[in-house]
Amino acid sequence: MDDVRCREFFVHPSNTYHRRYEALRAVFVEGRRQKDVAERFELRPDTLRHLVCEFRERCRQPSEASPFFASPASADQERGQRRAGRGKQRTRSPRSRIGRS
Repeated sequence: MDDVRCREFFVHPSNTYHRRYEALRAVFVEGRRQKDVAERFELRPDTLRHLVCEFRERCRQPSEASPFFASPASADQERGQRRAGRGKQRTRSPRSRIGRS
């Protein structure tokens, strides 16, 4: 059985999330240098550094936290929830009609 195409899926990932997964796996599991990994997966070194920091931060959160590699729709939803929780939203209280003519 010829598995060349199957092997290529893992060796040369084309999907953004898959590339990020394989890049982080190379850093954390295989112990490869970030510079080499960024080059291999065609990422800017700063981009990979950010992914590594974000992944470490996510791993420190409780296990209930959503997975790092979620679908784009769930990632957008989670991002919105995090933004909403950053600070208290100011709500205006209704203006009183007392004392108005």
